[in-house]
Amino acid sequence: MSPSSPSRLPAAKPKWQALLQSDAAAWLVLLIALLLTALAWFNARHRVQQSGNDQFVSAASDVQQAIVDRIHAYELVLRSASGLFAASDEVGRTDWRQFVLAQQLEQHYPGIQGLGYSVLFNAADKAAHERQIRAEGFADYAVKPTGERARYSAIIYLEPFNWRNQRAFGFDMYSEPVRRQAMDLAIDSGQTALSGKVQLEQETKTDVQPGFLMYVPVYARGQMLNSVDDKRQHLRGLVYAPFRSRDLFGNLIPPGALPLHFAIYDGDTAQPERLLFDNTLPGRWQPAWTRQVKLAVPGRNWTLHVESTPGFERAIASNEPEVSGILGLLTDTLLFLAMKTFADRRKRIEQRARQLQQELTAGEQRQRDLFESSPNGMLLANAEGSILMANREITKLFGYSQQALIGAPVELLMPERFRGTHSAFRQGFAQHPEMRPMNRRPILLGQRQDGSEFPLEIGLSPISHDGETLILAAILDVSERKRAEAEVAKARLLLNSTINSAVRFSIIATDTRGIITLFSAGAEEMLGYSANEMVGHTSPAVIHLADEVNARAQQLSAELGRPVEGFAALVEVAQRDGHESREWHYVRKDGSILLVNLTVTVLHDEQGQVIGFVGVAYDVTEEKRVAAELQAAILAAEAASQAKSDFLANMSHEIRTPMNAVLGMAHLLEGTDLSSLQREYLTMINQSGKSLLGVINDILDFSKIEAGKLDLQQIAFNLGDLTDTLSSIMSVNAASKDLELIIHVAADVPATLFGDPLRLQQVLTNLVTNAIKFTEAGEVVLQVRQLQQNAGQHLLRFAIFDTGIGISDAQRERLFAPFSQADNSMTRRF
Repeated sequence: MSPSSPSRLPAAKPKWQALLQSDAAAWLVLLIALLLTALAWFNARHRVQQSGNDQFVSAASDVQQAIVDRIHAYELVLRSASGLFAASDEVGRTDWRQFVLAQQLEQHYPGIQGLGYSVLFNAADKAAHERQIRAEGFADYAVKPTGERARYSAIIYLEPFNWRNQRAFGFDMYSEPVRRQAMDLAIDSGQTALSGKVQLEQETKTDVQPGFLMYVPVYARGQMLNSVDDKRQHLRGLVYAPFRSRDLFGNLIPPGALPLHFAIYDGDTAQPERLLFDNTLPGRWQPAWTRQVKLAVPGRNWTLHVESTPGFERAIASNEPEVSGILGLLTDTLLFLAMKTFADRRKRIEQRARQLQQELTAGEQRQRDLFESSPNGMLLANAEGSILMANREITKLFGYSQQALIGAPVELLMPERFRGTHSAFRQGFAQHPEMRPMNRRPILLGQRQDGSEFPLEIGLSPISHDGETLILAAILDVSERKRAEAEVAKARLLLNSTINSAVRFSIIATDTRGIITLFSAGAEEMLGYSANEMVGHTSPAVIHLADEVNARAQQLSAELGRPVEGFAALVEVAQRDGHESREWHYVRKDGSILLVNLTVTVLHDEQGQVIGFVGVAYDVTEEKRVAAELQAAILAAEAASQAKSDFLANMSHEIRTPMNAVLGMAHLLEGTDLSSLQREYLTMINQSGKSLLGVINDILDFSKIEAGKLDLQQIAFNLGDLTDTLSSIMSVNAASKDLELIIHVAADVPATLFGDPLRLQQVLTNLVTNAIKFTEAGEVVLQVRQLQQNAGQHLLRFAIFDTGIGISDAQRERLFAPFSQADNSMTRRF
């Protein structure tokens, strides 16, 4: 039947339903599914490519920034060297050597060949210059290259003064055009300037590398430098540094980073003759990603070419498109097979439904029984706060009768001082309904009919009913638990007071080297050392187990890929994350050991520089003991609950066995010669036995739920097929009373659902059977509507309407009483 409008259930199968069960429909579904799979594969491939490009661009940007940062760091070294000249009238060769040694070039500045100082002079001053340097102990000194020039420069300081740098001693950099251009730019601008690509004087015939130089001008102290002429007139010399490109950029990408190949060219274009550095792969390797950008370095422009490597492409590779395609094909195949076997499966479902028809019981009554028999108080209220239903446990908790509660406001059940704020909370919950507990505030109180108050916990669940939001509240009296918690809190307070009086917090601060700078009184009391013994003399290592510190150091070394030793093992994570909390064993002065929780925090100065660390520790021995006892209690309680549930499930099976024996004997007796009166008695035995067996089966289902063994099916089914089956089952009963049976499925209800069709049909059969039973004339309508849809989840409402006798307000009070009917006189009529 069509889901868009109500109609009488047809006697024959509709054409569209027969078409859906045909082979053509299965092939059509397969074709559509294959197209969707191809689309999913294409989208996954596009996402993988886009993700790879984004990672490459990010990694290439990191390389670009690393180059700029390295050049800037070396510029700062030259700036500090020029500051040495600015701070004194004369800087001697020894002063220069000491300054360079302090920089630790080989350790901190890879690729730099040294720090040098060059002076400029005219041709008339050349001879005097050479005599001066020779007088300093360099007898063979001469400006090189030889030849007559109007203006000279000469490298007079160059440290470290090793064999390689001695080759450049006395070299006239101003004689070479590329160097002269950079020197003039630095002199005239007063800024740092890089030269173009050159071959350094330090190079030999082996391992020759492209090079370049960095210049910073040094002017006479206290002079005005407002113009280019001023700067040229007051120039003292130039601080400079020579660089070999492969030494400088060879280790630019740190270990652990995604590997990339890159090349650096001097100038605005990537010309081979201007290549400064290149670690790209020769041969036929075709990178998936390349990027070329311009770099602005002091006084020049460089061109950076970056390309992906095989290792980079393997690291970011993803098999998502292949997995998507394979899973799609498998799903398409399964869907096709499901469509092919749909008709047979439907027949099996119908046959199973007919077999179970006699075993169905009143599902609605069971739900009411569950509501009434809940060990917690249960309330159902509308958005306005009026109570619609209340179970027996509520009457026990609050002292009101069910009749007094129905229609009353929920605020009746709470102290008057809370009623105003609760009204606002209820309105907010109605606007944004969601399942939530109400036990977060310090105390939540209920008020009984006699005015007494008691603590409680409430769990709220929203229920959508016919477009209206209802509120289901589960209420639990926690008086006993609160009393127990109060006793525990009192005991814990006493325990904490005892602990605090014996073991205070230990606060220890250190500088960046690990030397203790603060040792609190709590630390003195906890560890037995005095502050005078510790401050300025030792590190926290003396109060730690050496094996524990070494094990932590090895763990961090493996994680970080670099050595971590000694005091660094205590502060490494805090330096990275700002703080770290971790359990350690402390060793007291007397040699005893205690377990503490130590929180290490980094100390910064106003500029954000790390100036030290502070560790706050407290004894956690008692906490560990309490946690172990609590875990043991939880395990014992869970075991007791499981034993109860297993017993109920097993006993339900045992009760069913003798009843089956009774029915079996009755079946054998039916085949013997009996009088009519005996056969009437035998029929009553069979009917009563089957009815009792149904009750036992219900108990078995309930026991399975308690034992966690009842499995609800989660399968795909067709709602139209289910309603057709329901029509076939109910149409005979409806026709016998000349009633019209109508099923209306709203247009937005999906045709295919996922759930347990058998249980759903049981419930609907019970409801429709009950409606037909109590309707003398007119119609019975089953209406299916969609109330909510979210991320593939559909909330449906099944409603039964009839023109029967209905239920009066007085009789409605008895609906949820177990084993009772609204009006016992009806049993004679229905």
